Amino acid sequence: MVAFNMEIAREHQSLHVEEFITLRYTMATQLWQGVSMDTDSF
Repeated sequence: MVAFNMEIAREHQSLHVEEFITLRYTMATQLWQGVSMDTDSF
């Protein structure tokens, strides 16, 4: 997962910091919602 995050960081280095944080937050939120729907153990 760390390597995956590093790949994302390299791909989006040109983004402004605020845009980058917003993008990462959105992706993390969507990922968490997906995980939460897939299982009740979280």
